[in-house]
Amino acid sequence: MDNEISSHDTASFLQWAGCALIVIYGVTVMMDIMPIALLQPAWLVRFSGKVLGGGALALTGVVLLVLALHFDPKVLPLSRFQQGIRGLAHLVALLLLLLIPVQTIAGLAVLNDDSRDIQRQLNQLQQATELISIANSETALIKGLALLPGAPKSQMQKITVPFAIVKTQVLRQLNRQIPVMQTRIDLINKLRLEKGMTLWFKQAVISFAYAMAFWALGSTRNQLAASQRSPSPLALVLSPILVLQNLGLGRRDPIEIPPEWLESSNPAEHTGKS
Repeated sequence: MDNEISSHDTASFLQWAGCALIVIYGVTVMMDIMPIALLQPAWLVRFSGKVLGGGALALTGVVLLVLALHFDPKVLPLSRFQQGIRGLAHLVALLLLLLIPVQTIAGLAVLNDDSRDIQRQLNQLQQATELISIANSETALIKGLALLPGAPKSQMQKITVPFAIVKTQVLRQLNRQIPVMQTRIDLINKLRLEKGMTLWFKQAVISFAYAMAFWALGSTRNQLAASQRSPSPLALVLSPILVLQNLGLGRRDPIEIPPEWLESSNPAEHTGKS
């Protein structure tokens, strides 16, 4: 009796501890991903990181629920929701598998957006350089300088340095900075792509591992219960063969003539009859 009470108490504690971990995980993820923006790649990247980052907490909670049923299959209220929990585990596994291509595509989109923003700044710098190079008046020079990234808005102010000196100095700096900036952009894009591919591969492996674990948690007990309720189709097909093998009817042994038959037979009788 003491063992039964201990098993029930253990199962009760495990089920509530598992529920607590799952609730903590769900609330933490939901608070971190608000507001929801399914069509924004940056939000999808953040969502994938949050889901996978705390996935071990949810998996531990589900494992505690399974252990609770192991100690006491009739523990309440968990025993009433076994089928629903198994179906939910299968759904989570499918969503985790779907997360693999989603996080990769979203990561590539974010990487392209960042590269596009940097390239836009470079294009703006090149456009300003062209305008400054063809400027033939102070007003045109001021308009070209206003196009430089980070430059203040032009209010038609005057420049105190002679026009030719300002134009020469600015063009010299721009012609030196633009190739350096282009090289830097190419390097940054390469490093980001390499880092992104490493991160996406890591997240894909983690997603697949979590998916397999949740699928197994949702399937194992179903298979055991099915095997207890009724035999599998394969077992039904093989059962007659197994019975025949146990009876010895399924084997073809060499025919052996008992020695007493040979001793009791009379060769002379057979000769006379022939």
